[in-house]
Amino acid sequence: MLRIKICAMLTLIVVMVMTAVYMMLPQSLENDIRSEARGQLGVAARSMERYERLNDFGVTAKAERIAAFRGLQSALTAEYNDPYEYHRHLGVHEKGILRWKYAFENLAAEKGDARPVDAMIHERPPYNPELVFVADEKGIGVAALGTNKYDWYKDDVGARHPDMLAVKDGVPREGIWYFRWTVTDSDSAAWYHVGIAPVMQGPEKLIGVVVVGSLIAGGSAQTAAEHIGGGDVAYFHNGKIFASTLKNDESLSRAIFEGGKDKLAGGATPPSFTISHDGAEYLVAVRYFSSTRGADKKTGFVVLSNMTERLATVQKIKTSIFVVGPIILIILLGAVLIVIRSFVKAFEEIDQGIQEVIAGNKDYEFQVSGNHAFQTEMAQSLNLMSAFLQGKRMPDEEDDEVSASGWGFEFDEVSRTAMIRATGPMVTGVPMSGANEEPEEPQQEYRRRIFDEYVAARRNLGLGVDDLTYDKFISKLTENTAVLMRKHEARDVRFSVVVRDGKVVLKPEPRF
Repeated sequence: MLRIKICAMLTLIVVMVMTAVYMMLPQSLENDIRSEARGQLGVAARSMERYERLNDFGVTAKAERIAAFRGLQSALTAEYNDPYEYHRHLGVHEKGILRWKYAFENLAAEKGDARPVDAMIHERPPYNPELVFVADEKGIGVAALGTNKYDWYKDDVGARHPDMLAVKDGVPREGIWYFRWTVTDSDSAAWYHVGIAPVMQGPEKLIGVVVVGSLIAGGSAQTAAEHIGGGDVAYFHNGKIFASTLKNDESLSRAIFEGGKDKLAGGATPPSFTISHDGAEYLVAVRYFSSTRGADKKTGFVVLSNMTERLATVQKIKTSIFVVGPIILIILLGAVLIVIRSFVKAFEEIDQGIQEVIAGNKDYEFQVSGNHAFQTEMAQSLNLMSAFLQGKRMPDEEDDEVSASGWGFEFDEVSRTAMIRATGPMVTGVPMSGANEEPEEPQQEYRRRIFDEYVAARRNLGLGVDDLTYDKFISKLTENTAVLMRKHEARDVRFSVVVRDGKVVLKPEPRF
């Protein structure tokens, strides 16, 4: 019954501990992971902003380089005597911008995938921009790089992108365009980072505009994600994702811009929030392009962190608790049962001994195993009690008696109670006269008396005393008196001479 109770109690304790661990540890770990994810997402969003700004600077610097090219300026201001200005289109293309096609291709081949740490701003990515064209001072297209663009010239680009003509003040600008070569050309429609640079004749006269653009597409999102060190990236306009590293842009758009409508309502830097997309939880941060924060503030990017993947560790820990918990319980129960068996077995032996004594075996001696201190003390106490009740000599008295054989003195552990009882009459044998002298007997008389009694007892037994001297006897007696006083915390120890089993021994009598 005891074993069942102990096992039940241990099981309850283990279950309570494992439940507490299950409730507290995974939750605490999840909170830490979420907090870390928010911090890392904020860093990634800032890195992405800087990355996009560098893209803006890169395309704008390239546009400025082309706009400052004297060949382009000469081609734009030359007289062509062509009412359709076709020759002007060819001249600007051949003499003004064609050389830049080769310059960009060479730059891309030279830099490759290297990250330009010390490169000039115009040598930074994008190395080979997808959009390069020149328009006149009214925004009418003149020439562009690329194939089959000869039918594009004279298109009124300025009407579709009026911010292009804002550079008439001589200051370059950048922007985000949804550009197509013509109004009806839907196949070429795409989003671009654009840099717009004025071609000036003198400090105030605008003679043309150069536009350089970098395509924003799925590949751009992947490159951006690698640049910021992982995660997912998406680009959006008016609440619609148009490029991302994830699948199902339409579903992603709804999750972010409908599910996070309240979070996106205020401020240029909305707080991060969580969404559910394709069965996974994402933590998202929405940012707007700095070049579009003016009128519409509708175009930007989203940085996403997959929380389902991050929290997978928490789920593994929860599963491990369910698996490891029962294993720990089984091991503990096994160990406890072994300990209980070892502990109880010792006391079962004591119980059997008690039954032996009750049955009439008065000579039964309780065995001292030495494996359990409590069991050892109980066995010793039972042996003492049995001897006391039967009037026998105490089991441990003989060890404290001093035998003169070889003049050796041996002392084993003995209780204080046993020492006191040892002064009583339970010792078998014949005590010599004078053994019960008053303890106030002077020390010198006591020593002489005990020596004389000891010598007389040995002579009566026919034992030799030729090598026994008073000084040698008293020296050994004093030595052992001190030992017993320290051992049993007695004020003094006197001895009496006792004859037992054909031997003469000195029986200690403590004074407390």
